[in-house]
Amino acid sequence: MAESKLLVLYVPSLDRRWLDPGLTPFVCEALARHGETLLHTHPSPELLATMITGTWPHEHGCWQVSRLPPAPRTALQKLIDCLPHRWTTTFQCLRHRLNPEFDVPTVEPRRRRQLKFHRIKNMRRKGGDAQEIRLDVPTVFDLLGSEASRFHTVFSFDIHPKLADLIDGEPVLDMIELYTLDLFSHWNIDRPEAMRQQIAEVDRQLAETTAKADALGVTTLLVVDHGHEPTRNTIDLAKVLRETGVPEDEYLFYAEVGNARLWYDTDRARQVIESALRELEHATYLTAEEMAKHHIHFPPESGFGDGYLNSHAGTILFPHDFYHPLVNAYMARKTTEQVGRKISPIHRGNHGGLPDQHPVDTGYLVPLNGSFAPLPNEASIIDVAPTMFSLLGKETPEGMAGRILLERATT
Repeated sequence: MAESKLLVLYVPSLDRRWLDPGLTPFVCEALARHGETLLHTHPSPELLATMITGTWPHEHGCWQVSRLPPAPRTALQKLIDCLPHRWTTTFQCLRHRLNPEFDVPTVEPRRRRQLKFHRIKNMRRKGGDAQEIRLDVPTVFDLLGSEASRFHTVFSFDIHPKLADLIDGEPVLDMIELYTLDLFSHWNIDRPEAMRQQIAEVDRQLAETTAKADALGVTTLLVVDHGHEPTRNTIDLAKVLRETGVPEDEYLFYAEVGNARLWYDTDRARQVIESALRELEHATYLTAEEMAKHHIHFPPESGFGDGYLNSHAGTILFPHDFYHPLVNAYMARKTTEQVGRKISPIHRGNHGGLPDQHPVDTGYLVPLNGSFAPLPNEASIIDVAPTMFSLLGKETPEGMAGRILLERATT
């Protein structure tokens, strides 16, 4: 196969429901010309690892948190655990500011020291270096090498006002994550006119960047892995757990914005808490065994959770383990995308729940230039990596479970 060059524009939250010829003429024209493939996901707020490895979370290992083996507390740790959570987490937030590798400082010490973090968002906040994405299996960047591949995250148009400036046609694979829209949607989806302006700007930037890629002879692919649903309900998980009456030393929990996981140390804790969570109106509780239908197959001894609470579209967990008043105030001042935090710390929209909640937790893939055979109607995000290799004129590497979605048209 002849080697080609590929630009992947990864735009989380470019929700299909916002696409309109008057608002997003470039993307709509691409959809009309090429069609689209619906991408099914898995229940997680972080889907990039699956896309760039062609493997599921239990294979690549990026699955937010696992529980560490039990260890006795020191005298100092017991003393710290007696202090108010707001004091200890504030200190941890200051520590994170000095050392960003100290991840998720907003979880109080008693729970945090029991957790091991498996997140790659921390790396992406630095601007993105493909070789810093460390997973249990090789990524597309590992397989291509540092000279042939590049990854960049755009967190704000304040920082990168011109997306096209990031490409030069040099690497074989260039991947740009346009995270600014995801961030903007989290905090502004309740402001329709502001959303329209942001989405129109995204469409303009995609058109300009694709035109430059065309001139450089680079194929361009748009990948969207989820949409965004306005928040209508909240669940206070910590309160629900307290009201079960189960002592906190009989279980452990970790709460994202859209989902949570739990570990049980006694049969009583499992029975009582599972019963309470299954009765929640705006969420679905699944055991680790039940998560298998969503391609999550971690063995029990891996420590990745005994049970999972997945919020329904329009519902978030609040307070969650990323909330802290100090962090909220700081982030509200950091970029224009997050000014909504000044009004309320509750996300205005979210994603990351069960993947059958179409369209918020499904995505799509569409070529933005070139000529291709008709696309399949449906696929999975696990198919993105093999498709990248095919468009680069390379064979699918051993170990990737996905299939090739795009074939160049023969005329």
